[in-house]
Amino acid sequence: EEKRDYVFAALKSQLDPQTFGILVQRRQQHFNEPYSYVSVIDCRGDKAARRFFTKWHEIAHCLTTVDQFELPFRRTTISGLTKDPIEQLMDLIAGELGFFDPLFVPILKSKVEMSGRLTFLTVEEIRKTFCPEASFHATLNACVDRIDFPMISLTAGLGLKAHEARALADLQIQLIPSAQPRRQLRVLNAIRNDAPRSTPSFQIHRNMRVPSSSVIAKAYRGDVDLDGIVSRESLSAWGCSDGTILEPLDVEIQAKKIGETIFAIISLLDRSKSM
Repeated sequence: EEKRDYVFAALKSQLDPQTFGILVQRRQQHFNEPYSYVSVIDCRGDKAARRFFTKWHEIAHCLTTVDQFELPFRRTTISGLTKDPIEQLMDLIAGELGFFDPLFVPILKSKVEMSGRLTFLTVEEIRKTFCPEASFHATLNACVDRIDFPMISLTAGLGLKAHEARALADLQIQLIPSAQPRRQLRVLNAIRNDAPRSTPSFQIHRNMRVPSSSVIAKAYRGDVDLDGIVSRESLSAWGCSDGTILEPLDVEIQAKKIGETIFAIISLLDRSKSM
């Protein structure tokens, strides 16, 4: 009929395992209908944990890029080795909008002052107070980004180097595939804040292999009971495949395993190197 938007008929096929949300620009909007855009968020299975962030991601698209739509819908996906620059920008905007500073920062400061430091328990308390709908991971990233001392929010899990992932993709289309590369515990994502007295050398790169001596690796193996345990380590234990190692900065690491993913809060201890 004249009022129908037939793009909705394609939603089932568009919401594949790699797609978290779809923003639809209505083409057949009736004159007395108020909504020009409709966002569909996939909350099935593990995707439910990202529903809060995906919602704000779609709102960011509405606010910034609606005039650039080439199709009546835009998909929010996580796939491949790199992410589209526009999608990366929308992630940044979503993080600012979803955790609006005038509302979020007072809660963050109050909870951190009560606990004395940012811990996983503190992050969960902040999440429940500020927005129970938000995921733990999104709240953790927001806290680290706005904390006033040098800190990294890190996730680790089994993964491949970038060139190994490309090689694996090539193997999958070979008629006689060869041996597949072995997945190892690596950094899946690492976000460093821009706190005062931070240093450019205080960083951990994506895809870096997690040293077996780190509490992050021990948490993944289940070697330690992490309730209330804080590990003090040196980043000199972290090395790259080209033989280089990170600067010997002293850090404090808290690690928590959720499913097959390790979440870590890494705080810089040697402040004299940050001056």
